[in-house]
Amino acid sequence: MTKHGSHNRLAKLAFAASLITTALATPLDPTGLLRRADSPKVDTQEATECKLDPKSFGASVEGVSVNKAGDVYAVDFHGNAEVKEGKTPDTIGFFHKVEGGVGGVMSQTPFIIPQGDAKKPPFLAGSRFVKGGANILVADAQNKRVMSVDVNTKQSTVFCQDPGMLQPNDISISTKKDCLIYLSGQNYTVSTAGKDGDIWTCDGNKATKFPADILKEANIHRTNGIEADPTGEFLYVTSVTNKEAGVVTDLKIFKFALDKATGHIREEKPTLFHHFQNEAKGTDLDGMRTDVDGNLYVALNAGGRIAKLNKEGNLVQYINTPALTGPSNLELGGKDGKTLFAVGKCKDASKGKGCAVMAPVDKPGRAFESLNGRK
Repeated sequence: MTKHGSHNRLAKLAFAASLITTALATPLDPTGLLRRADSPKVDTQEATECKLDPKSFGASVEGVSVNKAGDVYAVDFHGNAEVKEGKTPDTIGFFHKVEGGVGGVMSQTPFIIPQGDAKKPPFLAGSRFVKGGANILVADAQNKRVMSVDVNTKQSTVFCQDPGMLQPNDISISTKKDCLIYLSGQNYTVSTAGKDGDIWTCDGNKATKFPADILKEANIHRTNGIEADPTGEFLYVTSVTNKEAGVVTDLKIFKFALDKATGHIREEKPTLFHHFQNEAKGTDLDGMRTDVDGNLYVALNAGGRIAKLNKEGNLVQYINTPALTGPSNLELGGKDGKTLFAVGKCKDASKGKGCAVMAPVDKPGRAFESLNGRK
């Protein structure tokens, strides 16, 4: 009996020790003592560079969008035009086509956005194709407006605008209708929650600001990347904190509830979707896109890679972008929508130039499928 009892006690002690070891080995979120989803030991993939002409895009390359065919576009196209010092990005052009790849990039005629009512030159950021690819929406951060460009005529009109917008920066399209869009904006300064980031909804030409007090309550600072999930139930928005000039901390993605009937953002406190805690110093959160299964791709600007999160908010993959110091923005395109494209400043000595990379993925992008009538 004594030997048997001792054996049981030793077994129980060993089991308890294993539980303690497991607990200590599991990364924790110190803000809520939750299991952390950004363990550095995840699958890693390398993207390959799109061999663009060094003159094709400038360092402000941003706002990647995909059309119905799978061709991908970005803002700050230069081509053979003479670029004056201090010129803001006012053009958008393709950097990769399904037919021909990067061939023809330099000879294209880009979309050009005119200056605003106050005679301010545009500063283009986000872009998205809508109406089956017949129009492209472009965010003009400097003139606090979104422009709609007819792809065939290249004529542009104001889609929505409001002087109270911080920018806008990035654009996401509702699953309910493509005249309902979500916008992010930010002040790149020492940030204050609810002040230096904003979220807007444009339902046609009606622009509505999401309550700043809710952002403040959730401790949301600079808002940049924004994307709706394929089900139309949630809106993902990034938040980062600038404690001082150039010091970026607290990299988080929040999940906002959407009204299932109208697609509008519900005026309630969002939930934390993911907290990045293993990224290199200086990394910022930028553009985001979902695939048809709801996986979320996140550009880690200045981090040189893209993070893939599953629907539960767990980090499942990194895609390295060796040609970019960014990436600044991304999109899923190509013939079947299963190629991830990203853009950003070139990593080599080509100062003031924009580069692009590409990588195969397993599921098509939500935007590509939606443009082709498959949601």
